[in-house]
Amino acid sequence: SKLPPEQLARLPAGIPPPGVAPNLIDPPTIGYYVLGAGSVLMLIMLVCVALRLYMAIRVRGHFAAADWTTVAAVIGTCYYFIVVCFGVQKVGFGTHMYDLSLLHMKTKETAIISFMSNGPTHLIWPCAKSTFFLMYLQLFRPLKWLRYSCYVGLALNWAFYVSISITQMVITAPAPGQPWAESFATPSYLRTFKLCVPTASFSLVSDVYIMALPMIAISHLQLSTAKKFGVGAMFGTGFICCCASSLSIYWQYRIFKNQSDYTYYVIFVFLTYIIEMSVGISTSCMPSLARLHKDK
Repeated sequence: SKLPPEQLARLPAGIPPPGVAPNLIDPPTIGYYVLGAGSVLMLIMLVCVALRLYMAIRVRGHFAAADWTTVAAVIGTCYYFIVVCFGVQKVGFGTHMYDLSLLHMKTKETAIISFMSNGPTHLIWPCAKSTFFLMYLQLFRPLKWLRYSCYVGLALNWAFYVSISITQMVITAPAPGQPWAESFATPSYLRTFKLCVPTASFSLVSDVYIMALPMIAISHLQLSTAKKFGVGAMFGTGFICCCASSLSIYWQYRIFKNQSDYTYYVIFVFLTYIIEMSVGISTSCMPSLARLHKDK
């Protein structure tokens, strides 16, 4: 940190593998491929949400609680995608750290974008997952066991994600009087890597829990096998979220074991998060889309 900027600009931030030369001039990146895939998912999500809100106004004339949490989750997901876009362009997410200079990693933009992609992001999850619990309370209210299961799910999700969000923001924010540029990759900041795998594991457990509730409820309904299969398939799209959560655990572990190449491996976590957010929100819109199709 005491070296002059011109020297920091010539030093790679990571250690390249044997036989690989750092490319600090025009480094290759996979970040823009992730942004392309994310853009498609975001477009699908926005279309599904628009149709859901249209049906809410058309059928009920107002938004229910689940509709408001959907709106909050969409705003949060758009915020997250914008942060990832800035991260790819400004920080170099998707680029190997040995292809980025130490001067580049010491910028204010790197610290701020890294902070915004951590702590605040965890407040998106309880909004998205609350949509499912509130929807289940509407669809399956006569089932007492499911009502209590939804209440437990709501309480646990909000308690966990709010606490982990606050913890992440405290760890990654600069200390009082400390500039943003000096807050990145400090010993305090690096403690955040220890929280990644447990957080992703909780996300997987909650996704499985959310997907299992309607499946169990449907199995006890007096419906034909064909209708049970159709309704189950509608909620079964949430299986994609479970797959994304599982992959997130894997990539979070890879980051933990390869912290010196954080900027490269984190792009895969961003992709799994975007998949989980956008697909999860789209899945919560399926009952409204089914109603729209039936009306037509």
